[in-house]
Amino acid sequence: MYALTAFLIRLSASSLLSAQSRSRFIAIGLISHAIGLFLLPLVSQPWHLLGPAFCSGFGHAVTFPCVVSLAISHFPEQHRGTANSITLGSYDLGIFLLSPLIGWTIDNYGFRILFSFSSLICLVTACLFIITTDISARSIINNKK
Repeated sequence: MYALTAFLIRLSASSLLSAQSRSRFIAIGLISHAIGLFLLPLVSQPWHLLGPAFCSGFGHAVTFPCVVSLAISHFPEQHRGTANSITLGSYDLGIFLLSPLIGWTIDNYGFRILFSFSSLICLVTACLFIITTDISARSIINNKK
């Protein structure tokens, strides 16, 4: 469900992602990720994964291309390939550095705490992003910049 949602949303939203709307999509995607992570501890049956998978797949589909695009856009045009490598490499570096902490959290506190804390981090990040960019809650809801 996660991959299917991400794929279909990315295909359908590609025409909607303009330079003006990238920040709005990042905020919406982070909130969607937060909801998906918040719902994961509530899963008790396999079909219960549909909600979190949809929310997280949607969040990934709109957040990932917007973040990469915004990061690359700050580099001169002749260095965009290098910018792409740096951006994608920073993602891998983050996974490399945080994986031990994630494993330690699971070992000591369990998945429920990990997912709840991860959801909180996504929500706080979304709030900080909204506050520090030119986005208002009204523009997110009304789909305007």
